Amino acid sequence: MSGETGMRASLLRLIVRVVGIALVIVLAGSLALRLHGRKRLAVAEGEFRRAASQFDADACRSVNVPDAENASIWLRAGADALVLSQADKVLMADLASLPVARWTPEQKAALNRLADGNAPGIELLARGAGLKRSSYGLNGTESDEERKVALPLLPLINSARLLQPAARLALAEGKVDRFLELAGAIAAVAASTEREAPLTSLLIGSAAEKIMLTAVADAVADPTLDDAALARLEEILVDVDLRTAWRRSVVCNRRAVDTRVGDAAVAGDVWPGLLRVVLGASLWDAPYVEVQARLLSAFDEPYGLGRTGESVRNIRIWPLGPQMLFMVPNLVNAAGRCQVVASERRLASLAIRLRRQALRSGSYPASLLGVAGGEGPDPFSGRNLSYELRPDGSARLAVPGGEVLWDKLNPTIHFPGPFTWELPALNPSR
Repeated sequence: MSGETGMRASLLRLIVRVVGIALVIVLAGSLALRLHGRKRLAVAEGEFRRAASQFDADACRSVNVPDAENASIWLRAGADALVLSQADKVLMADLASLPVARWTPEQKAALNRLADGNAPGIELLARGAGLKRSSYGLNGTESDEERKVALPLLPLINSARLLQPAARLALAEGKVDRFLELAGAIAAVAASTEREAPLTSLLIGSAAEKIMLTAVADAVADPTLDDAALARLEEILVDVDLRTAWRRSVVCNRRAVDTRVGDAAVAGDVWPGLLRVVLGASLWDAPYVEVQARLLSAFDEPYGLGRTGESVRNIRIWPLGPQMLFMVPNLVNAAGRCQVVASERRLASLAIRLRRQALRSGSYPASLLGVAGGEGPDPFSGRNLSYELRPDGSARLAVPGGEVLWDKLNPTIHFPGPFTWELPALNPSR
């Protein structure tokens, strides 16, 4: 009996020793991970601060704009006044994907009815044309959070989708002044939202500018536009510095969630929460800060070269888990979409410049050598632009492979936009 008791005591002592050793190992490992996390987070924070040094503590705050210069006052009123059914939205999507010459008489009639029915809203939006400053229409003591949600983003993007076919139809009918007015209203939508943070506003604004540039491509290809009309078209182009807007939105996005993104990422999820406690907040937060630091430079690395995505994805994102795995590629793709708009804006500016020069000189240049804005890699593809001067005097300007790259970036959104711009022969007849 005493022997059995002794065996139990020995077994108990062994268990206690094993558990003690295990606890020491766990505590030592936890301490090592915490020290590693603090070091990794400190390095990431330093990298982020250096990259974000141009932005002050008010990176998320909208600027105050006098009412007379504030585009959002007109844009909000106009967007709220629009009444669009699901059938109307389908019509706008169909028209956006087709050249005006392929619109059926029924589609044109439906568009005219839609425009007539929304005339008050369209005219309010048109009053914002030429106004490229905005503070969401709020100039008072509203909080930052109120400012962020004040601009009706979805109605605004729908207003751009309505204005675009209306502008293209006006151009096809020879109503150049009306076209410029409506295109200017879309530009105001784009410029207003691109200047704002957080990130979602930037993406919506870029979408509006992309919609506008499709209409601008129609105007550039119209041989009847004279130099005065082209000069007005050039003034319409959005001048927001997209690189700064992207970086500002990343800074704002990070500051908005405070550096402790893990608290939000694991809300209601017990297991990651326990990991965060055991491993330490620093190790949990470090991958997030590293990603944000890399994203600050994402706009500068063309999506077509593939380096940005790999650079960000190669960060050791464990233990953030599936939340981070989902967030990282989406933010990389967001940078790519901003590059698309920068690419197409560059094409628009260059195409208008070539047209105006041709009107003065009598012909397009033989190549882009020496043409301002014509040389250097494209911000989206990383490749040089292609340019072709045809025997009939017309020309073609394009981003090689732009449509294919767009489909890779957005496989479910078949709206590549104007990666190819046609410059008509100098023939004034319509």
